[in-house]
Amino acid sequence: TFTNRWAVMQKIKHPKIIFMTLTLLFIIVLSTIYWKEQNNIECYSHITVLKDDHKLTMMLVFSSLKNRGQVEINGYYRNGNSATLAIHRMIQFNQERHGEHYTLTSVSVRKYTNDEISDTEISGLLPDFFLLRYRSLSLRVKTLLNGHRMLYLSGMPVYYCYDKS
Repeated sequence: TFTNRWAVMQKIKHPKIIFMTLTLLFIIVLSTIYWKEQNNIECYSHITVLKDDHKLTMMLVFSSLKNRGQVEINGYYRNGNSATLAIHRMIQFNQERHGEHYTLTSVSVRKYTNDEISDTEISGLLPDFFLLRYRSLSLRVKTLLNGHRMLYLSGMPVYYCYDKS
């Protein structure tokens, strides 16, 4: 009853401070949950792709908020005994999310000035999403027990994604 609750509150030395502290903690928890939910992908991944005598070693940095995002690629490509060429690109995308399933659609693929590799040289090593505009990439994103994420492409784990923080 109300009188019993009031009596308990009277016994507590600083009920306003306790109430404000609990309210603040509640707001912080809700804000954190909301922020984590809105920041769908915030991580980086190191990957090496091998095919015949082609080798592409790169780091991908994923960032997204709600339905937009970007991924930056920075790395090196080598074909057999040829010279090592740099790759450095920024792909901006729109994303649709359904639970663990994401569909990313590239809207802009920008090559930085130090990107030395042609799209045709690496077209067999990367999905078109990383090379051309308006190409889709369907991923499943699972959060692991350690808080990092595994990104699956066609059911296969492809990107082990470390949290950026």
